[in-house]
Amino acid sequence: MPDVKKQHYVPQFYLKQFASPDERLYAFNKFAKKSFQTRVRDAASEMRFYDIHPDFYQNLQANIANGTAEPIEAKLLAKVLDTQLVEHELGVREATFAPVFSSILTSIEQKRRFTEEQRWRMAEFIAMQAVRTPDARRTYIDIRRSVFSELLRRSSKPAADTFPLEYDERYAALDHTRLMFDPGFQNQLCLTLANHIWLVGENTTSAHFYTSDAPVTKRGYFTAPEAGMGWGSYGVEITFPLSPKLILILCERTAFPRLAQLDEHIVPLTLDQVTYYNSLQVILSYRSVYCPVGEFLLAAEICNEHPEVCSPNPLRVQSSS
Repeated sequence: MPDVKKQHYVPQFYLKQFASPDERLYAFNKFAKKSFQTRVRDAASEMRFYDIHPDFYQNLQANIANGTAEPIEAKLLAKVLDTQLVEHELGVREATFAPVFSSILTSIEQKRRFTEEQRWRMAEFIAMQAVRTPDARRTYIDIRRSVFSELLRRSSKPAADTFPLEYDERYAALDHTRLMFDPGFQNQLCLTLANHIWLVGENTTSAHFYTSDAPVTKRGYFTAPEAGMGWGSYGVEITFPLSPKLILILCERTAFPRLAQLDEHIVPLTLDQVTYYNSLQVILSYRSVYCPVGEFLLAAEICNEHPEVCSPNPLRVQSSS
């Protein structure tokens, strides 16, 4: 398998929907508060982001050699010992899904309902996209640290604030991999997403939808006791821009029963609504927002008014007291 140095946490085939024919698009960097033109191949990527730290493989091989780990069949061992296992697996999945994504856009253009396969495959894509980003990785790690700190605080051992837990960053990619490819978690998330009401929002204005390095957004509409911020929580709305003029909007079914009759229908959106969904992309992105043209006045205004959304290390998890 090829060695991939620049690894994307948003697929290039998707970013091309927001780019010019020569695969250029505009980016707004929240950390620097600057906009610039870039290429799809350079957007939403980091060097060796998914690579597993070599120490993991050294430990695994040592454990196999000394008999503390079960022997692994040669073909499986070769796959397990691939330091770019995640990158290669994602590449295979993206190549398989890209034509499906194209067919979904064609179905929307022709005003046809999605097939069961299209709906499920899109749910799979959204589920993976939601958890493969840098912010999803840091959130997962912060949650684990918070849980262990709380368990330590409640035990008879010294308080966690006296002996703070230090996370071994060598295992960040490995822990992230466990989240991304947990079959139980992924299957349940797909089922939850597929069961929501799906609306296709059509941008009929002269503005363009933003996308970002974390394009799947989630917002809760209610503060009632039964509401929450889970993927299936009462009143949750999940959005995913499909192109500069189309956005997929998933609404939790019990809170929005009147929308059920519009499932998979195209709904025209006003400028205020386009602005709102673009605001979510700015606020919930990790670092960068993307657009086919340099329309980033909204992004700049949000960053100026809410500098906390521009922090490389925002407060993701609040420990209980």
